[in-house]
Amino acid sequence: METLWEVISTLKTQRGLKAKKKNSTHELTSSVAHEIKNCLTGIRGCLQVLGEDFPDESPQKLITKELLRDAGRLDIAVKTLLTFAVPPAPSPVPASVNTVIQNVKATLETQLCGPRLCIEFVPRRVPEIFIDPDQLRLGLLNIAYQRIRAAGGEGSIVFAAKKRRGSDEVEISLSDNGTGAAGDFADATPSSGGTGAGPGLAAGRRIIEGLGGRIEVKNGREAGTIVRVVLPAAEKA
Repeated sequence: METLWEVISTLKTQRGLKAKKKNSTHELTSSVAHEIKNCLTGIRGCLQVLGEDFPDESPQKLITKELLRDAGRLDIAVKTLLTFAVPPAPSPVPASVNTVIQNVKATLETQLCGPRLCIEFVPRRVPEIFIDPDQLRLGLLNIAYQRIRAAGGEGSIVFAAKKRRGSDEVEISLSDNGTGAAGDFADATPSSGGTGAGPGLAAGRRIIEGLGGRIEVKNGREAGTIVRVVLPAAEKA
């Protein structure tokens, strides 16, 4: 019969093996994701060069645009995978929320959106916040991409930002006319499939929470969903 100390020693060994296996899995996932990302960069560069040689309305031009959008989706998926495998530590700096949203809008329009989807941005006066702008951008891209899927790739998504009254918080809102319910966000997991939830939302939520923020969601008055990303407006960490 094992003594108490032998049982404890066995448990510690098992935990150590599990931790080692987990780290190895993370390292492998990260390595594969980086290789895919490098390949995607080359593919996108070649497509952009090829696309410049085709007339705007030619079938070849349309095909290269669609392939670039597919590559853009894969790029977001790879970054999402990296976020789950090795959560990055934020590098906060004073950043303009409006500039981050404009960058997200441009990325969606050039890489992810088709001709039937309109991305709008309602600019307002918003103070700079102390945050990692790259991580905020990735978090918003993940959320927006999943809402684009919920909208069936058509309709509109409207971005806006404001300073919340009576609080030290800034709110970034995404309003869409998709069919995915607000509950999808609360239960978002990596295996939620094509319901409007899934790895994008789970990664987006993890990133936003890692930045000290939170996500609030409600159904629109007539259709769609309103997602509010609420962030601390402190000027310093």
